[in-house]
Amino acid sequence: MKKITILMAASLMAVSAHAQTSEEVPPLPAPVVYSPTIVEDVNPGPAPVEIDDSQKKDYEHYNKVFKTTFKGNEDLAFLKELESWLGTPYLYGGTTKGKGTDCSGFVMTAYKNCYNIKLNRIATYEPNDCNKVGRNELEFGDLLFFANESGYIYHVGIYLANDIFIHAASSNHIGVRTETLKLNYYVKAYYSAGRVKQLDNRTRSQQETSQSVVDNEITAIEKRNEEEKKSSSASTDTKPKEAAKTYDDYEQIFGVHFKGGESLEALKELSEWLNTPFKSGGSEKGVGCDSPGLVTSIYKDVWKISLNRDPEKMMKNLSKADKKNLNFGDIVFFKKNNTYPIIGFYIGQDKVAYASVSKGVSLLDINTVRNYNLHFCGHVPALNN
Repeated sequence: MKKITILMAASLMAVSAHAQTSEEVPPLPAPVVYSPTIVEDVNPGPAPVEIDDSQKKDYEHYNKVFKTTFKGNEDLAFLKELESWLGTPYLYGGTTKGKGTDCSGFVMTAYKNCYNIKLNRIATYEPNDCNKVGRNELEFGDLLFFANESGYIYHVGIYLANDIFIHAASSNHIGVRTETLKLNYYVKAYYSAGRVKQLDNRTRSQQETSQSVVDNEITAIEKRNEEEKKSSSASTDTKPKEAAKTYDDYEQIFGVHFKGGESLEALKELSEWLNTPFKSGGSEKGVGCDSPGLVTSIYKDVWKISLNRDPEKMMKNLSKADKKNLNFGDIVFFKKNNTYPIIGFYIGQDKVAYASVSKGVSLLDINTVRNYNLHFCGHVPALNN
């Protein structure tokens, strides 16, 4: 009886074990767990560039300073450099932060300070330092060039973002500030743009495409200017408006507020002489001249008046003028020993155009001359100012 009981118990245990094994086959599938580890195992492509909190604060700061919205990939070091120039007064020929600068001096020095890149000192020649970009391709740091109707580049600025740029404004000696390209004046004066060659990361094909785009833009601008000239000459009703616009143009070029009675032809002639290299005894526009050559050429080309190149003889044919009451076209003589190192054509607000040995034809504030004595101010009798 005892043996039967034991056999029955063993049998029951075997059945129970078989049942338990059958229930475990097949095993239940493991539950799907969605975790960061599983996502990381799948290659999602390049991760977006992240900006840390300190950089976010920097860009927010510059958005407020320059009154625009940056993308977040602009060079913070260059933004800092540009901010440090804000408020620097306008000074023709200047390049000093906080003290005085002109448009090309600001651009040249800012790029040198931040990137140690040497750009041309004169706005007219700074396009040579750049690869051209189209108006719709502008990026932070691109240079913007502005020209008169003849295509003479007289102003330059640095593009920031969203049609905002920074430049040294000559009007009323305002100096370095931000401006919008949407202003009517800059819409008309805009000529071209360029990306500094050392910082241009575009491929050759992209650059060639941009070159074609810019060439088309310039052609369109020149065509528009020609049409405006034809329209102006065909209708006398448009002449007063054209004259007002031209005076505004020349205020930007010379940094002088004109009264409105100055000779537009003389202003045009003077603008074309700017940056002509110094050449003793010369009188050829764009090639070389000295101060007597500049003054006598302007009088001959604009008013058909012949003046003697010799300073002593020239002064004898002039009526004496008061330094405190000079008029456009008056001639100013500075003397040292028996020479006249400065003979200037007066344009207004104490500025004269003359031929500098180092800078060529440029502008000078007569109140800043220290090494020479003001000897004589004269008025050409044939002019009615």
